Amino acid sequence: MTGAAYRANMDLVAAACRLLLLVPVDELLATVRHAEAVGPVLDPTAFLHGGGKNLAGQREILEAAQRLRRVAERHQVPIDG
Repeated sequence: MTGAAYRANMDLVAAACRLLLLVPVDELLATVRHAEAVGPVLDPTAFLHGGGKNLAGQREILEAAQRLRRVAERHQVPIDG
């Protein structure tokens, strides 16, 4: 990978971090976890027929976003680029 390609790709990663700093990831993750907890009780049939898989995928994405967001905060990635 050339230096220019490396820089361009790191700029994209930094942009993704900046976007995550604008998203309420913790709140979204709490909502998904709540839905996973009460979904099977409130509507077990719907949960078993797809709702649970959807939520599991969303939770996995949000957990990854949460980790990336924390790294961005720790390294003080500026929101304005």
